[in-house]
Amino acid sequence: MKRFKDASLRAQWWDYSWAATYFITICTKNREPYFGRVTEEQMVLSEIGKVAYVECIKSIEMRPQMNLNLEEFIVMPDHVHLLITIGTNKLNQDLAVNSKNEFSPQSNNLGSLVRGYKSSVTQYCRVNGLDFSWQSRYYDIIVRNKRQFEAFKKYIIENPKNYRVV
Repeated sequence: MKRFKDASLRAQWWDYSWAATYFITICTKNREPYFGRVTEEQMVLSEIGKVAYVECIKSIEMRPQMNLNLEEFIVMPDHVHLLITIGTNKLNQDLAVNSKNEFSPQSNNLGSLVRGYKSSVTQYCRVNGLDFSWQSRYYDIIVRNKRQFEAFKKYIIENPKNYRVV
C-alpha cells in the first residue's frame, strides 16, 4: 500500500494560474484507442472521440474568468494534445509577484481546467454506459517562446500524419 502520493510532474517553481501558453498531452488509460482511429492520415472520431472534441471547446468557453485561448488542439485515438494560453486576468494579474505553487485545492489554473475536462468526458461515458478511462496524470510543457509555440502547433496539426500505434 502506498502511504504517500507520487511526486508531482508539475514544475515546483511555477504557478499554473500564471499567464502563459502550455502544451498539454492527456492520455487514455493503457493508451486504449477510445477516441477513434487514424485512417489515411486523418483522424476519424468515435462517439467518445466526438465528446472529447466538443468538451475541449466547452471547457474553454465555460471559464471566461481565466481569459483562455485554445491555440490548437487535436483528439487522437489514445490521447489529446492542446496548445492553450491562460491570459492575464483578474485572478492572476498580481500572482507573479505574490504567489507560489502550493499543494492545496486549486481552481482557475491549468490543473483545474484539465480536471474539469477529464471529468466531463468521463461523466458522459458513465451516463451512457461506455467503457472509458483516463490515465491518472497529464503532461505539460510551459511554452517559452514563439519558435517553440510554432513547433508545438505544427506537431499538433501533423499528428494524424505521423501517428503510429504504440
